[in-house]
Amino acid sequence: MGLLVVNSDPERLWGKPLEPTREELTQMYLTFEALEDCTLTLTIPSQITPNNLTSVSYSIDDGETWITTENKNTSVAIQVSDIKEGDKILWKGTGVRYSGNSGGAVNSVFSSTGDFNIYGNIMSLLYNDDFALVDEFENWPQYIFKGLFKNFSVVNAKRLILPVITSVDGCYYQMFSGCTKLIVGPDLLSTTLYSKCYSGMFSGCTSLNYIKMLATTINESNCFSFWTQNVSPTGTFVKAAGVEIPSGTSGIPSGWTVEEV
Repeated sequence: MGLLVVNSDPERLWGKPLEPTREELTQMYLTFEALEDCTLTLTIPSQITPNNLTSVSYSIDDGETWITTENKNTSVAIQVSDIKEGDKILWKGTGVRYSGNSGGAVNSVFSSTGDFNIYGNIMSLLYNDDFALVDEFENWPQYIFKGLFKNFSVVNAKRLILPVITSVDGCYYQMFSGCTKLIVGPDLLSTTLYSKCYSGMFSGCTSLNYIKMLATTINESNCFSFWTQNVSPTGTFVKAAGVEIPSGTSGIPSGWTVEEV
């Protein structure tokens, strides 16, 4: 059964349609909300061993029941068919990464025949039902979510929670690369960054016009390599006050307004 979030806010009790708080989103499984009728697929290559990814589950009834696929060293496509506009598909899994060892050219990827918004906690893909309080990657595996939504038809990922305080090498490498419909990505609240953690993350996101990235410690110069290549020519970039970030495709996009918090 899905996680129960108790909230005593009277407006919520009376059903007023308020946006979930960040705390509530952190307790939600990774969720895909369909914006049209379509099919959704997660493809896992055979090179991603059970040592990296043990199993993946999805639910179409708000977490009441789950359909689970175990990873058995064979290429698999987990497909959710006959999705209707407004349907929500929840995801969870057990493992340490969705890419091959040390990244390489091999990674799992979501694809679809229609548009989605994505929200909830990305860590449900690794920690199954025990994800809500996880804010660090264990044992520092590399390229954990490499290319996971590459070329996917996502429109809004603002409410996607990436909760880790300290990034690891390549953890979000090319995560949204080629998502041409993406307007706003998740808030990037990791305070400490390591090699290639955001490299190529939004490359080719031609509609993207808002990024919030609040790192205060940047340990490698390649953290942002080509991460905003070919994004919208105008937009807003929010960063931590006093932190120096270069301009251009490997930093703050030229022509964007910069805000500090």
